[in-house]
Amino acid sequence: ASLARGKIFVFIDSDTTVPKNFFDTLSEVFLDPSVGGTNCNVMPSDDVAPNRTEKLFYSLWSVLRSIFYRIKPCGTGDNGIIVRNEIFNAVNGFDEDMGTMEDLDFVLRASRHGRFVFLRELTLTESMRRIRKTGIMRFTAIYIFNFIYYLIRGKPRISAWPPIR
Repeated sequence: ASLARGKIFVFIDSDTTVPKNFFDTLSEVFLDPSVGGTNCNVMPSDDVAPNRTEKLFYSLWSVLRSIFYRIKPCGTGDNGIIVRNEIFNAVNGFDEDMGTMEDLDFVLRASRHGRFVFLRELTLTESMRRIRKTGIMRFTAIYIFNFIYYLIRGKPRISAWPPIR
């Protein structure tokens, strides 16, 4: 990001894809000068044929994110972090010492400098490799534990997710 020169920075996970209307939608959203950043809805990519449990998981996760967003922005990399460059620079970007929760940490800090909105109508898709490898229930338990630990201690308990290939 230190070499980026644009007005809007887009951060997505490497296994996340964007829809065709992604940049047009963002252009419209950021016409509002009060919007400092945003996150999007996320669903599993079509190439993995999610089962009913996985579809339910993603649907519930999306609903929870949109509800939490009304209280406090809580974005993560899989659903895209899109932010104005001046806000990114004001908070000195991501905390590179954090191996997990760096995305949540960034959004919480950045949201103090501008309004973050959740774009439920804009859906990114992601690979389900980690969830399938770990198991949906175990993944959820690990994530929630790490999330709560971060909220209490200000740092994640889990230093890094193991690589999934």
